[in-house]
Amino acid sequence: GETGVSGCDDRVLGWGVGPEGIEVGAWLGAVLIARPSTGGKTVALKTLGLLTLMAQAGIPVPCDEGSRFVCYERIFADIGDEQSIEQSLSTFSGHMTAIIDIMERAGPRSLVLLDELGAGTDPTEGAALGIAIVERLIGQGATLVATTHHSELKLYAHRTPRVTNAS
Repeated sequence: GETGVSGCDDRVLGWGVGPEGIEVGAWLGAVLIARPSTGGKTVALKTLGLLTLMAQAGIPVPCDEGSRFVCYERIFADIGDEQSIEQSLSTFSGHMTAIIDIMERAGPRSLVLLDELGAGTDPTEGAALGIAIVERLIGQGATLVATTHHSELKLYAHRTPRVTNAS
């Protein structure tokens, strides 16, 4: 189909197809996708990454007319289970290894996609760690979209400028 993309925009990443529309960038450094059911959060995260890469590659993108995409210099993602028996990594340590690498390399003009932020450990510690990761990434100027089940992260997004909830 035809693309509704009006070109790359340095300020905001915004696209929409039905209820899957999302806007992030410039004034908004992070979106935390939080909903109780399974399936939709990760699909939205993967769709956002795929459509962004497609737009940057000049591939027609199925989206609403007037949708805009930022041309990022770097796109990072930690999606899925990084557990490794060979490397003796738990799911949590696998995610943390990937996230540490992302935090060391991400900055302005970077899009970071994180699935199940703060998962795989004690809920209280996971939520605190998730908040610290969000703070660090938006402090470095990265654009972050993450999924989470943690209520504390939902509350944090509700009361923190430049961070918002999506469901």
